[in-house]
Amino acid sequence: MKHLYILPLAISAVLLSSCVPGARISLAGKQAVRTYTVSTSYSSLEVSNAVDVVYSEQADEAVVTADSAVIQYVTVEEKGKSLKIYVSWKENGTFRYGDSGNITVTVPASVSLEQVSVRGASSFTSDIPLKADSFRVKVSGASKFKSDIEVESDLDIELGGASRIASAVSAGVLDVNAGGASDASLEGSADEYRVSVSGASSVSSSRAYVSAGTFRCDISGASDCHVKCSGRAEGEVSGASSVVVYGDGAVDISSSGASSVHRR
Repeated sequence: MKHLYILPLAISAVLLSSCVPGARISLAGKQAVRTYTVSTSYSSLEVSNAVDVVYSEQADEAVVTADSAVIQYVTVEEKGKSLKIYVSWKENGTFRYGDSGNITVTVPASVSLEQVSVRGASSFTSDIPLKADSFRVKVSGASKFKSDIEVESDLDIELGGASRIASAVSAGVLDVNAGGASDASLEGSADEYRVSVSGASSVSSSRAYVSAGTFRCDISGASDCHVKCSGRAEGEVSGASSVVVYGDGAVDISSSGASSVHRR
């Protein structure tokens, strides 16, 4: 009687395994290329799922370079004014040992770009400055952003989850929010500069920092920030954090715990 159950059980196991999401896919070890026609007037660019995007003025179409076993899962799509680039993990499974290889997508520059979002161990690099009336950058999940930014009015930068940004900026109002062990290597200038830093994060350094007319900060955890201020610098520093203020402006920044405020 026991043998009667072997075949049904085996069939059930096969059926269950075929329905389990997250099937393993091995890399082929051979590079492949695909091209996509996209507009040059998108206002938002979203990058996710371990994709490296190169923003280029010389490109006239989107060019995807990836392992031949992976490239079919890389998606380049436009929805309204948004250009989205990602890998369809959920629909197509995962790659063996979590390695999808290098996925690079070169995209043409847009005359209307106002926002870049990079997440999920992805990156964005531009060979030209990003210019707009206002601009927003959001980087999260161990991702990277590298590009200079020039705006007439507001520039909002948000980092989280051990992410990094490197940028020379020019803005009327610069608002930076960095948390989760992130690093914002910023330099340049702003009329008004507001910074919120937490969770062992860093904004600028003694080698390169933003020069501002006015400065307002809220720094906590074990974070640090460097800034040059010609007007008034104010705010709060707590935990084991520090702020270094360069220039001749007035400084009214309170400190608590093991935090510190330095004038240079």
